[in-house]
Amino acid sequence: MQDSHPLTQSPQFQAQKHRISITMSGFTLPLLRGVYQAFGGDILLCIVLGEIAVHNAGRWLAQEDNDPQVLEDLQRHPEVLRPCNALSIAEATGIPRETVRRKVLTLIERGMVYRADNGQLFVHPSVPEQTEAVTHSMVPALLEAAQRIQNLLKPAET
Repeated sequence: MQDSHPLTQSPQFQAQKHRISITMSGFTLPLLRGVYQAFGGDILLCIVLGEIAVHNAGRWLAQEDNDPQVLEDLQRHPEVLRPCNALSIAEATGIPRETVRRKVLTLIERGMVYRADNGQLFVHPSVPEQTEAVTHSMVPALLEAAQRIQNLLKPAET
């Protein structure tokens, strides 16, 4: 994978790349274990759910003064969230469409995704509560890892 981001080409990054990699692994491995457990070992299920949520909420998150209460109102979802379908999720993830379709059905059965009258997919407002344990354990770990990496990237004092 070719990387052209200026940060990763910096002397500080190059000098600390091994420590940065281990720090990232220290965050991602527990995250993946938590996701694996929360989704009964079905990582693809989590990827499909995450892609639907990110696709839906992108427009809403871009707004400066968005009202979080609107996310609880299923009737308002079509006006504030960007809908998606199995094909768009398959294209975004590279997961075969039939696999995405099966995962979507499982997510609907679990109440994490719903299909609007027009067939479009939306993440259900209950998802944050359903994934709360993973989120609560990982936010502090993410902030700690980010702080460690920022410290590693600081120029050496002379």
